[in-house]
Amino acid sequence: MVTDADVCAGEVATAVARDGRARCLALVQVARGADTPAALSWLGMTNHMTAQELSAVLRSWEHRFGVRVVGFGHGSLYLSVAAQPTDARQARVLAAEHYLCCPDVFHEDPDMDWSTYHKALMQRREWRLWWD
Repeated sequence: MVTDADVCAGEVATAVARDGRARCLALVQVARGADTPAALSWLGMTNHMTAQELSAVLRSWEHRFGVRVVGFGHGSLYLSVAAQPTDARQARVLAAEHYLCCPDVFHEDPDMDWSTYHKALMQRREWRLWWD
């Protein structure tokens, strides 16, 4: 299901803020939200990639899945997803990209099942990336 990326971002950002998951407010002057980590020199993912590399990944997801950056935590990044993957192959590729970008997500939750993660990506309107 494809929805308007900005409407989806507003809904997910409201939920993230309401639940207290991202507690800081920031206005960042960037041409596109994917560039926010690089513009802030955000260090949440330092052990895995640079802020510029993360922004490059986010630009790709922004283009392919209507992803918008909606919140940050100390080592967490919250994204809205307006256009989830539509087929299992595309979702499996995305699952591998999530792992390469943020392997800690897969180690944080002992109940995470790698074999079904791609199916969850086909349903979720929010992605939380977390780095230790």
